[in-house]
Order: sequence, then C-alpha cells, then structure tokens
Amino acid sequence: MDILELASAFRAARINRRLTQQDVASGAGVSVVTVSRFERGDLHELGIVKLLNLFKLVGLELYPR
Repeated sequence: MDILELASAFRAARINRRLTQQDVASGAGVSVVTVSRFERGDLHELGIVKLLNLFKLVGLELYPR
C-alpha cells in the first residue's frame, strides 16, 4: 500500500465516522493543514507516531505484510 492508498483509506474512514479534519487534527496533535495535506497525498513527511495516532482516531490499524 502506498501513501495515496493510505490517505484515501484514512479519508474514507474519517468521513464514515463523521469526523471533521479538525476533530482528528485535535485528537492527534497535528494541524488541520497537516490532515488536509495528508488526505491529498501532498505531505512528504508525517512521522509514524502521528500517522498511527491519526489512524487510531478513525478506527484503522496498520499491519506489516
């Protein structure tokens, strides 16, 4: 799975849970701009801890292949 697929899965899960970008940004300790850029695939570096926190907020988990 590449970053665009991760971003798409995240956005779909966020919308499905009826969370705003502000909701997940606040919960993960990142800015709304960061969430927006991540969802667009326009974020070159996020950090694994922040990524895991964002995914947890929308009910997603990452597993190694």
